[in-house]
Amino acid sequence: MSEAQVFFVHLENAHQMRRSLLGAAKGVLSSLRKAESVRAIRAEKLECILQLKKKLDELQTLGRKLRNILPKTNMKPELPRIREMPKAAEMPQVPRKNKLEMLEEELAKVERTLTEIE
Repeated sequence: MSEAQVFFVHLENAHQMRRSLLGAAKGVLSSLRKAESVRAIRAEKLECILQLKKKLDELQTLGRKLRNILPKTNMKPELPRIREMPKAAEMPQVPRKNKLEMLEEELAKVERTLTEIE
């Protein structure tokens, strides 16, 4: 075919089709914007993690230096005692109600309020 021959395609509801195409393009652009913001947040997170690692390494070296400077002793620090939890056999048993019993109690309450209103 030569360049002189030009074909036109008739579109039904061309205005509506153009509107839907523009809406789709708008959706793609908003998705790209969100993806870019996620990339920026990830880069910032990575930078913060690297800074944290550097500070932790620095703290470790300072802690080692402090331990080397302090005199060595055989004393162990006294830790606070942790209160023991009562065993299951010692705990009082609370009667559990199933859903049917709970619903019956609620129904009884509603009936009582209805009789009081009348």
